[in-house]
Amino acid sequence: MTDTQSKISRETSAGGTIVTSHPPETKQHLPPTFQNPCPTSGLHWVFAYGSLIWKPDFPFATSSRAQMPGYHRHLCIKSYDHRGTPSRPGLVFGLIPGGSCGGMIFGVKPKDWDGVYRKLHQREMSRKVYTEKLVSVRALNGKAYPSLAYLVREDHDQYVLPDDEETITMILQGAGKSGSCYDYVLNTHACLKGLKIADPYLDRLVLRLKSLHDTPS
Repeated sequence: MTDTQSKISRETSAGGTIVTSHPPETKQHLPPTFQNPCPTSGLHWVFAYGSLIWKPDFPFATSSRAQMPGYHRHLCIKSYDHRGTPSRPGLVFGLIPGGSCGGMIFGVKPKDWDGVYRKLHQREMSRKVYTEKLVSVRALNGKAYPSLAYLVREDHDQYVLPDDEETITMILQGAGKSGSCYDYVLNTHACLKGLKIADPYLDRLVLRLKSLHDTPS
């Protein structure tokens, strides 16, 4: 096997030299759309509209409240793992066409971008329920920044548009490896309130959720 086919490491022990063969490393290139930073800011931008607002979990240089036109936030994705199970699915947020969505943008330095993009891709694209897209998002300073956003695939079998009562039922029943769907929705709502981002749809749901959740059974 040649050097390009494997990597050999040698460690010396009391019994002699141990030779270990490792599988070859492969360099996976970023999609061309997401390779270059914003020309005016020199940063790569990520738009957050759900748990990414309060749990970005990646290094960023700056952040700002922002508005994304053409799409709005909705609980429209059945969660079978993080916020639910196959038998008792919860719901998580997606971006669907129409209106606009208030959220956050995070600016990432070019030196950090490769790792950040791969981490986001792994986190958001494991079930291929989203489409990655570069969208124009307007920050508080009035400037528009091209930002990576995750839009729901309406042809995916986890995509759903339940009515309010069905939504409430799924939120209250959902719990998975990342916690309860109830906490996920309330955390997102509290974050939006703290950022002074209006979301009448979520306000309505949370009011109903709290009344049911706090009612003794």
